[in-house]
Amino acid sequence: MLIFEGDADFISNYVGFVSMVDALQTQFSTAYHSQVWTPYKVNGQVTGQYKAAGTFAYLRI
Repeated sequence: MLIFEGDADFISNYVGFVSMVDALQTQFSTAYHSQVWTPYKVNGQVTGQYKAAGTFAYLRI
């Protein structure tokens, strides 16, 4: 499952999304919380950050 959102969106607060994703309880929660933010690149340019574990990922663009 991929959850994504934009950090420049004034309507949707990305800090709230981070809190919501961190509060989710899945079989990958422990592994997800131990991950560090990784740059997400498109055509070699950093366009966001992501964390992923198993089939669960959160992408902030």
